[in-house]
Amino acid sequence: MKELLRIYNVLNLFESKEECSQEEIRKAISLDEPNLVSYETWNRLRKKMQADYGFIVTYNKEYDTSSICFDKKIDKDKLMGLIDHFKTMELLQSYLSQDKTMIECLEFEQKAVIASETYFNVLQNAMLQNKAVLLTYKGYAESKPKEIHVNPLYFKQYCSRWYLIA
Repeated sequence: MKELLRIYNVLNLFESKEECSQEEIRKAISLDEPNLVSYETWNRLRKKMQADYGFIVTYNKEYDTSSICFDKKIDKDKLMGLIDHFKTMELLQSYLSQDKTMIECLEFEQKAVIASETYFNVLQNAMLQNKAVLLTYKGYAESKPKEIHVNPLYFKQYCSRWYLIA
């Protein structure tokens, strides 16, 4: 999982900049570690990205920068989505390790599709602390969003979408 997150961070970095310094890349793949990863770690990851995923990172010695190109056979968006799924599962796992009662507040489909869930953390904390949250909600048939206070009780996945029972 750590390796996938590192690849995700490298791809995100190159989406924001065409050329990146070695320092920027090492910082991106260090995740939350206090020290930058070594050049050797970055080189191993770079080789794996090329061999397994078709992302070729080339180094420009004159400018001390790197750039990336993608093999046409690779669907970068699909890979990024897959990594988002893993990140969401890791987030759910961390909730369950903090408080086992969270398992009673989650329901998955048989063939669950997990997407990146931005607000899980806020809603989970509100649920565990029995606190209300202010949501901006726009129903399917409504033209304008409205703000409502809710007390989160339960997460439900249905038809590949997440619902909050409140």
